[in-house]
Amino acid sequence: MTTSGNTVFDFDAVCRDRGVASATLGRVRSNLERPEVLRLFAILSAEASAPTHPAHDWFIDRYRRKSESLAQAFAYDQEQGRIDPDRDPYLLGRLLIGTWDGIQLQWLIDPLVDMNVAMRAFFEWSIPETMRG
Repeated sequence: MTTSGNTVFDFDAVCRDRGVASATLGRVRSNLERPEVLRLFAILSAEASAPTHPAHDWFIDRYRRKSESLAQAFAYDQEQGRIDPDRDPYLLGRLLIGTWDGIQLQWLIDPLVDMNVAMRAFFEWSIPETMRG
């Protein structure tokens, strides 16, 4: 759960209620209000890619946990009929993280990049069934 201003955004609750796509797009909107936190995370994660960095293992664990959590959320979406059951939920989670991190970094570098449009396009093009209903 994250706070933004006076509002609280519960990613997991939105995943259950409306699906991963809706939760992601909501989080993208809330992240627009905290560029310095995102910038710090981007810098630290890039530095931690070196195996000798003190935060290296933390980031390995974080990405594994996030991938697993998103895989579970995508699997739940499949059970709810929101996503084609033939799709690999673990791969969808990894692709979402990669896309999200990349679009977020582009926005940090150039605020003219529209994260909302780009992330919506990711879902519309790669998992179109998530955008129905």
